[in-house]
Amino acid sequence: MPDDQDPVETKENNRDQDANSEQLNNLETINKPYNGNMISFKSEGIDISVTPDHKMFAGFRKVEDKKIHLEYKVVRADSLLGKSNFHLRKNAI
Repeated sequence: MPDDQDPVETKENNRDQDANSEQLNNLETINKPYNGNMISFKSEGIDISVTPDHKMFAGFRKVEDKKIHLEYKVVRADSLLGKSNFHLRKNAI
């Protein structure tokens, strides 16, 4: 894999039953020592603590043609601090 390619965002063409979703396979596991504060996310079905640089698959509310939908993207956990307009999927951590 080229050094400039982000393995978390590498997409493989695996579709599940929902035509609007795409399955991404984990291509890398990072295991490193960490000393510092953790960021916690707790809601219905989710109760996790992650490092600030942890990549999260978050959906953000978007309005188009008077309809609300979620636009998912991979973001750092610390970029979600103080925000309330996002959704974390239970099966995408």
